[in-house]
Order: sequence, then C-alpha cells, then structure tokens
Amino acid sequence: MPKSAIQDVVIHKNVPMKKPPVTEENTPPPMRRPLPPKPPRRRRSMNLGGFFSKKWLWAVLALIVVAIIFFSFTGKVVVEVTPRTETQAIDLEFTLSDISSLSANPVVQVVSASGSMEKDVRAQGVKDIERKASGKIVIFNDNGSTQRLIARTRFEAPNGLVYRISDAVTVPAGTNSGPGSLEVTVQADEPGDNYNIDFVDFTVPGLKGTPLFDAVYARSKTPMTGGFSGLTKEVKKEDEDAARSELENALTGSLKEEALEGLPEGYILLDDAIFINFTESREEDVSKEDEPVTFIVSGELEGIALHQDSLDAYIAGEALSGVDSGIVSVGNLADLSFSLQNKNEIDFNDPGDAQVTISGEAVFVWDIDKMAVQSALSGLPKDEITYQRMFIEEFPDIIQAQVTQFDPFWARRFPSNSEKIEIVEVLK
Repeated sequence: MPKSAIQDVVIHKNVPMKKPPVTEENTPPPMRRPLPPKPPRRRRSMNLGGFFSKKWLWAVLALIVVAIIFFSFTGKVVVEVTPRTETQAIDLEFTLSDISSLSANPVVQVVSASGSMEKDVRAQGVKDIERKASGKIVIFNDNGSTQRLIARTRFEAPNGLVYRISDAVTVPAGTNSGPGSLEVTVQADEPGDNYNIDFVDFTVPGLKGTPLFDAVYARSKTPMTGGFSGLTKEVKKEDEDAARSELENALTGSLKEEALEGLPEGYILLDDAIFINFTESREEDVSKEDEPVTFIVSGELEGIALHQDSLDAYIAGEALSGVDSGIVSVGNLADLSFSLQNKNEIDFNDPGDAQVTISGEAVFVWDIDKMAVQSALSGLPKDEITYQRMFIEEFPDIIQAQVTQFDPFWARRFPSNSEKIEIVEVLK
C-alpha cells in the first residue's frame, strides 16, 4: 500500500538540531565596537582671550594715547620755499667807504692770524755764506702832497743800521683823517745776524735837513729776519724750494681757517682781501754734519672782512632799478670776480679808501621773512589749496612752496605753535 506523503514525514519531538562544524569558511567576522560619540563643538567665547584679553586691550589703548600725546608735542612740519631770483651782469668799482652809509654796523673788520710750521731738510755739507736780513715796513707821509722815493732809498733804525727799498715808490699824501701810507719790503745794507731786529721806527736820512724829514718816516710791519754771516749747512736749492712751498701752502690753509673761525657774524672774507706775509728761519748745528736742517716758515695774515648785508645792498642798488635793495641779497657772491686795487697802499688802520672792483653774473635773491611765513601758516588747514592761496596773496616774492614733512600725519591743520614749522629756502 503506498505511503502517504504526510505519513512518511516523521517528526521527532525535543531532538536538538546538529550545528555544522565551525570552519574558517563559515566563521562570521568579528563585530566592531562602536566609537564613542564626539563631544559637542564649543562655540568661541566672545570674551577676548590671550593677546586680546582686556589687559592687553587697555595696554594697546594706552600706547595709542601716548603716541598721540608724543606726536602732539614733537610733531613737525617742513615747508620748502623758493624765492624770486634775477640774474644781472655787473661791473662795479667803488671804495669801501661808499657802502659805509648802508648799515649801522661797521662795513669793514680787519681780521688777523699768525703761526709757523717747520720741516727737516737733509744737509749736503757745510759752507761759509753771507745773507742779508729783510722785512716789511710802512712808510708814512704827513705832507699834503704825494712823496716819491727813488730806488734804494735808505731807512735808518735807531741803532744806526740801514735798510733799503729795491724799487722807486710813491707814498700817498696825508689827509685830515691821517697820514698817507704805503707798505714796502726793505733789505739790510749789509749781511749779518746783527741786522735781525724787532719792531722799530725808521727815519729817511736822504731827507735830513729838509721839512720833509719829519713828515716822511717809517715803522716796522714785521721784524727784520734772515741776516747771517758764517758757516752754515748747505741744502740743495730744489729741496729748500720744495720745503718752502709745502710749508707756505699748509700755513696758508691753517691761517685762513683760523681767520674764518674768528670772523664776526654777518661778515665775509674774500680771497683777494687776504694778505699773508711769510718769513723764514733755520735751526741747525754745524758741528753735527749728519743732522738735518730744520727749515721754519712763519706767517702773519691780515684780511679785510666785509659786512655782507651792506655789500649786497650796495650791489643790488647799483644793478637793479626800482627795487628796495634792503630786501635783496646776492646769492652767488663767492662766484663773482672780486679784487682790491693798489694793495700795497692799503692802510689796515683805515681801509675805507681801498678801491674795490666786482664783476660777473650776479644772482639776486629776494629775501624771505621766515618768521612771517611761520606765523601765516600757523593754524591753517592742511589742504594744499588753502596754504598755496595764502602764499600767493601774502608772499608774492615766493614763487613756489611745498610741504615736504607733516607730522603727525593725521593732523588736519598746521601747528598753532609756529616754532614747529620749519621753513627751508631752496634756490633754483
């Protein structure tokens, strides 16, 4: 009898099912542990921290305040201004007394300086020589007319020693203001060191027995030096000339520097108004042939310093018509040709009669009242239109103005304190 499909299925109750053996193929992968949740993201605090803490904020504010105060006291404004100029060719001749009325200050100041330098020169042996002393004297003439003196005219010292001029000269006549005078060089009549004398007065023996003997006389300008007779060390002429030139050049620079340092304020010293007299001497020991000769050059400088404002006013008055000479200066005075005429006749005790010539292309510069400009700028708005209009209206002799420095930069006006405004003059 055929089996029923349902009956053929036998159900075993409570019988456990067999698990398949565990193998590498049927082993499930290990389960991962879940990651811990991320902490919630914090929002940045609005409180300033670190550098931007309240403490640092106050420090920064304090620095800003200090800076503002500092620049308020130390701020500075620099303004460059270009004055009006005009160039004119000039060729003037005048005496120093012609410009004396243009200033309450003395037009002329006589400056002086003196010094000496030395150099050792190699000796070539010993020889017997004779050398005449020489020096400078000033001849005076109290007579009302000029006095001519022939070549080799004698001048006698109180001790009877005689010195002579080499060429003929004419001594200017005396005036109501004093005797005429002339500076000359004289040489001793004979060689020898006994003719080396200090400052003395001289008479003119050739005029003895005439009224001119008391009217014409002389006085030392320098000592008489260089006289010698006897053994001396011989020096090559080229070595002596080279030493002389070197010492005179160096001494000239030194004396000029000394004279300029002592120059009164407002005065100028032009090269052609400088006179330097050099004298020479030697130091030697003829008993020591190997020792050099010490060559010594001494110099005395006298110069005529001129009051610059007075000189500027005179030149401007002569060269420019219709211009107030008191407001114009000569910007290139040192570039002009300046010379003194008849230098040997200049009396340094009264140089007003000295003849002067000045020529060249003179650049006239209109003076700027810097204090007035400072005052006009004080408190003005910083904008360029405002201060340029002020220059045009109040300072027509200023052709250009430019602010080159403005501290502090945030300021909107020029300082009220005019001393903080610097005016710099720039020539074109």
